Amino acid sequence: LQHRLNMKVELALLDLPEKDLRASVDEDALDELAASLRDHGLLQPIGVKVKPGGRYEVVFGSRRTRAARLNAWQHIEGNIVTDGSLANSDAKKLIENVQRLDMTPMEEAYGLADLIGDGEINVRQLQNQTGKSRDWIRTRLQLIDMPDDLQGAVQAGVIGVGVATIFAGIEDATVREMYI
Repeated sequence: LQHRLNMKVELALLDLPEKDLRASVDEDALDELAASLRDHGLLQPIGVKVKPGGRYEVVFGSRRTRAARLNAWQHIEGNIVTDGSLANSDAKKLIENVQRLDMTPMEEAYGLADLIGDGEINVRQLQNQTGKSRDWIRTRLQLIDMPDDLQGAVQAGVIGVGVATIFAGIEDATVREMYI
């Protein structure tokens, strides 16, 4: 991706992505990030793309954008993504979030599936880019095929990925519900 560096983007002209990797935002973690931004400033600019009408859309850095808004900032440092490859920007968003370890396993799973589904990237490339093992990537992708009740329990943090994998072998939803 090519960028124009160190541009101040007006927050009033900045839209969050239409397709966000996060299913939910941890408000406490967002408050902590806002406090960190107040204390230390923005350490890494966000990435944005230009939209019609003089507006911008966040490509990566949604949490930082939300935290800046909590702080009532008028501007945020950003880089304009000039490469038109949406797959590359989606990959960058996913990799950035996976490396920070602040996504739920379900968010990781659907993000990985979106990237692989585009045909732009394969498991080996994901492994190289994220630093995650092949097993980690396969396990996340297996979550997508699990029943909705298990996916919901993993998303809510009620059960972990390993437990969900074991419970997925229980075909009767009524029996599964007794354990979740």
